[in-house]
Amino acid sequence: LNSVSRILTREGDYSTLFCYGGELTFANIGSWLRGQRFEKIISESDFSRSEKTQRWGVDDERLLHHFLLNINEMKQPFLATALTLSLHPPYDVPFSSQWNGNNDREKFLNSAAFADKAIGAFFEEARRQPWYDRTVFVLVADHGASLPGGMGLDHPRSRQVPLLMIGKPLKSDLPGHRVKAVCGHHDIPATVLGGLMGYPASRLKEHFPWSRDLTQWSDNSGFGYYTNENGLGWVTNDGEAFLPFSTREWHVWSGNSSLMAQQNAQAYLQMLYTDFLSR
Repeated sequence: LNSVSRILTREGDYSTLFCYGGELTFANIGSWLRGQRFEKIISESDFSRSEKTQRWGVDDERLLHHFLLNINEMKQPFLATALTLSLHPPYDVPFSSQWNGNNDREKFLNSAAFADKAIGAFFEEARRQPWYDRTVFVLVADHGASLPGGMGLDHPRSRQVPLLMIGKPLKSDLPGHRVKAVCGHHDIPATVLGGLMGYPASRLKEHFPWSRDLTQWSDNSGFGYYTNENGLGWVTNDGEAFLPFSTREWHVWSGNSSLMAQQNAQAYLQMLYTDFLSR
């Protein structure tokens, strides 16, 4: 499988870094990262015991500080990636905010406040670095959450995550622009490489056939696909629906879900797995 890291390493002579405060054995992420040509990989084993303040490993504040120090040592141009972990159960962050209750909702919000504080501190320090004005930052959550509303992971709102792209190198028409097209994580590579860096569309289609450049899509286009052990979800501007594998009867959360949309969702799942298993 291709990645932005592999393309930029192979074709752009970029130096690459991946920084995570947990164990690389989780979901076999270490093997995947090495296969994606990351030159330097930092994980829990690179930190002292005192720096591992959460059950999952190193908290966001310590991780992002370490991340920035390593970026300053990289040869330019670079692709640097940090995977944070503080906003994750059991929400045991070394921090206390206005949300100081002991229930899951309060602990989630307290962890979110800590993650926000850590990201803010990172950007305050990054602004002082000579590479800042030449860098595009992409911030995205790796997955959604049922909390704080407790809506359940079948609900499409639990899968809606932020995607922010900021930085001075952005094209003049992009700052302040909001893309309203429905999209997913798989659209990030084509958007970053094509929309932000001018990578040829023909090469994008070859390397990332499932990815779409969001800067080229109209606001009423696109779709979002999500899945879990229970079933699959399909989101468009017309409606949001979920198909439980147990009942095989579509549940419409909002708007309308046409027969065509339902067939598209099932076809997408079938083609996705067919393509994956053929590689």
